[in-house]
Amino acid sequence: MYALRGLSGHLDVPDDSKPHDDYYVGKTDPKDPVLSPIFADLHGMPPTLFITSGRDLLLSGTVNLHRAFLNAGDDARLIVYDALPHAFWYSTKLPEALEANHAMADFLAKQLAK
Repeated sequence: MYALRGLSGHLDVPDDSKPHDDYYVGKTDPKDPVLSPIFADLHGMPPTLFITSGRDLLLSGTVNLHRAFLNAGDDARLIVYDALPHAFWYSTKLPEALEANHAMADFLAKQLAK
């Protein structure tokens, strides 16, 4: 819903009687873990780092999946940056991108050192 210029969409009540994205879901059950890992058995997942931003179109999904990892007893960490779009860490000129890439590298280095 949020993009670089703020609210990019409108807030209609979703019709839950049909899949929200026919191109993505097709004939698959929307609660199939292949489509959405939030419906999977997440117990025993490896340590996971979630990075998102306040204007990421997938902010809610990232936060909810992080919470599902925690509820499953997994080691999961969440970093939320302010006012940046989805996958902002690819924009190497942004100071937050450098910070996020360092956070990812540090997280992976610590996990590999165990």
